[in-house]
Order: sequence, then C-alpha cells, then structure tokens
Amino acid sequence: FNIYPNPAHDQFELFYQTKENVSFTIEMMDAEGRKVNTKSIVGNGMLYSTRYETAELARGVYLIVVNEEGRRLHQRVVVY
Repeated sequence: FNIYPNPAHDQFELFYQTKENVSFTIEMMDAEGRKVNTKSIVGNGMLYSTRYETAELARGVYLIVVNEEGRRLHQRVVVY
C-alpha cells in the first residue's frame, strides 16, 4: 500500500489494492502503540483510497497497519 504525501501536514491519503469480497482493516497507532483510528472494509477488487485529516493529531510518527487474511502490512507516516 502507499501513503501520500509522507511526511504529511494537513492530510494524507492511503491507497490499497483490494481483493474482491475480502475483508481488511486499517489501523493507525501513535508512537506509543495506542490506536488512534480503525477502519474495517470489504474489498471490491479495486484500488481503495481513504483520506486522513491530521489537524487534530499531535506531531510525530504514526504506524499504519493493514490486516488482510492473516497478512499484516505496515508503514510509517510522519505528521508535522
């Protein structure tokens, strides 16, 4: 999956290629491991995109985790 822009100031978008009829979750955690946001989605075989507003987030590094069928992908995003 991709995150753009990274580092992010006001917002960033996450892009993930889904599988048809396969559920996945997206979790955002702060540097101390606390969940900040969670989304549960059922894929449609197309590119999924979602926007995250960062205005209410503290500056720092966040971990984005995509969980799908026992597979766990992660990427960091910097909010400044």
